[in-house]
Amino acid sequence: MANRKRSFDEVREIVEACHCSLLEREFIIRFEKHPDSEERWFLQVGMERECAYTGDRGVGFGGKLEVSPWSTRDEIVKKILGACLAYAEHEVREGFFWDGNRIFNPHVTVEALARICGETISRNEEVI
Repeated sequence: MANRKRSFDEVREIVEACHCSLLEREFIIRFEKHPDSEERWFLQVGMERECAYTGDRGVGFGGKLEVSPWSTRDEIVKKILGACLAYAEHEVREGFFWDGNRIFNPHVTVEALARICGETISRNEEVI
């Protein structure tokens, strides 16, 4: 089928046909219109989980992904898979510690990363 413009309801049907779980927890897949425009749509994935920082239980959502009315079914489904994978990676980064520090913290600002980006090591420099 040639690429054609889809309605919001058509895309919602594609989204609602997708299901994903991780460690027996079901992802929540949200598909909505942007508040400022009927023609701009986004999706997010999330799940019920314990916050890594506060310990509170609740639903946490990942970042918003733009969905175009011109998206193909494959693009939409693969975007949802990518969002689920990114969410899982985010949770693993929050739960990974080295020497008591959350060294791959996904919430570190880009400004903080820029300050340390010159602190690198190559295989030849590592002392074993």
